[in-house]
Amino acid sequence: MSDGKPQRRRSTDAMFDPYLDPGEEILWSGRPMLRPLLEGQEIIMPVVSFVLAGSIYRILDLHQRETFNIEMMRVLMTAMMLGLLLLALWLPARTILRRRRSHYAVTNKRAMILETGPGGKFRSYPLTWDRIVNVRFGKHVSVIFEVEQHAPYVSEVGFEHLSDGLEVYRLIRQVQSGTVAA
Repeated sequence: MSDGKPQRRRSTDAMFDPYLDPGEEILWSGRPMLRPLLEGQEIIMPVVSFVLAGSIYRILDLHQRETFNIEMMRVLMTAMMLGLLLLALWLPARTILRRRRSHYAVTNKRAMILETGPGGKFRSYPLTWDRIVNVRFGKHVSVIFEVEQHAPYVSEVGFEHLSDGLEVYRLIRQVQSGTVAA
């Protein structure tokens, strides 16, 4: 997409064809940046896990010399450290895998998110004038158009980590205002 004009149809748009309504046209399609951009918990969790596991291992190692079977405690602590290591590695891997499976599209009526692969799902969000659309700045721009409540947390839904996020945001605003022709 350039110069404010909608991008021409790409071959990847075909995966959205089964979901299009009559008269609906894809104006933009894309994917999140696939490079591993680790943020927040994906960085902190492995560090905290390693420090916590190492500290617990050391404390118990010093304490058990006097009271417990040392070899049994070492086996248990090693198992715990391996569990924390797997958890620490799974969090960033899960994020990267989710990005690889995500495909986005903006039509003249709605925004669509398609997750391919096992357990994949399709979600669409009508781009009516009253839908609040926000931009989240970071290493790459994300366009957020829905906030979902999942007790006990809140999650943002939208197009994450886009290289052309501001252009996509402008296109969505044009769709909402009705200034984009079908």
